[in-house]
Amino acid sequence: MNYTFKTARFTIALTLEPELDDPRDHFIDPYQDYEVLKGIDSGRYLWFCAKVAVLCDGREIAADYLGACCYASAEDFRRDGYFRDMVREACKEARRVLSNPPRLRAA
Repeated sequence: MNYTFKTARFTIALTLEPELDDPRDHFIDPYQDYEVLKGIDSGRYLWFCAKVAVLCDGREIAADYLGACCYASAEDFRRDGYFRDMVREACKEARRVLSNPPRLRAA
């Protein structure tokens, strides 16, 4: 799943990739969380790693990652505060990168 927001020079892109960690390692009580774990196994819930990247003129300049995400849909994740926080962090990093361009040495 991909979601993008574009301006003239910048793109903010959300990418969801399968989470490789076993969800049973991330829930405190497997008995209490049985329905969630069952939902992940059946595909009713998504189990993924999220990446929010900032691209400038098509080139990635910053990114933020969040693993072990469990949501009923990608839209639910986008509505959640984690997504907004990730966008904020990736934009903050992009500003830092753009304000400190690499310096080239004269030969």
